[in-house]
Amino acid sequence: MNGEAFSVSEALRYGWETFKRNVGPATLLALATLVATFLVDGLAQQATARAGALAFGSTLLSKLMHALLSFLWVRFALAVHDGRPIGTRELLPSGLMFVNFLAVSIMYGLLVMAGLVLLVVPGLYLAVRYGFVGFVVADGRPDPMGAFRESSQLTRGVRGRLFLLAVVLFLMNIAGALVFGIGLLLTLPMTVFATAYVYRRLAERAASLPPIPSTEVPPWPPEFQQR
Repeated sequence: MNGEAFSVSEALRYGWETFKRNVGPATLLALATLVATFLVDGLAQQATARAGALAFGSTLLSKLMHALLSFLWVRFALAVHDGRPIGTRELLPSGLMFVNFLAVSIMYGLLVMAGLVLLVVPGLYLAVRYGFVGFVVADGRPDPMGAFRESSQLTRGVRGRLFLLAVVLFLMNIAGALVFGIGLLLTLPMTVFATAYVYRRLAERAASLPPIPSTEVPPWPPEFQQR
């Protein structure tokens, strides 16, 4: 498979067609995501005004909930793509996998934040380059550090197209949110399905590419190690 591993239009088309075939569970998970986010984030915002353990605990609960929901969505989208049955064991295979997912999510967030603080462009570049670390871990890789190297391998040669896809998906979700938030019941599943499709396509393509050197791993990539 060459550099034309995917196109934005086919990723969006896959997201839409997959949503239609799985409208029941996808809508239910999207609705649960929106309700949980509204309730827990609302609690965290109210607790932020207060000092002490309540504010810290509410913020921590909010972060954990967002990580868990992201993990569930990735596992769900991969299972649907691969044709595996959806069940509790499929969505939550092991506590260790979620811990690794949480670890790479935190590392990824800090990495992108550092890039955005230094200059906006490096932050966007890092966001795209390592954007699949969560998918790699949720797909069964036990090594969080290796997930960054694998994401870098997956995105080689297509980072511009991935950035374009990210912009399109972001605008699509903004449009969904503007329709009283109801549109997110469609756009949120479409986003994750489309991303899972691209991840699988890039994984197939990466099998034919030379490996990334083992020295090219986080916590800070080479462009920051030299500073």
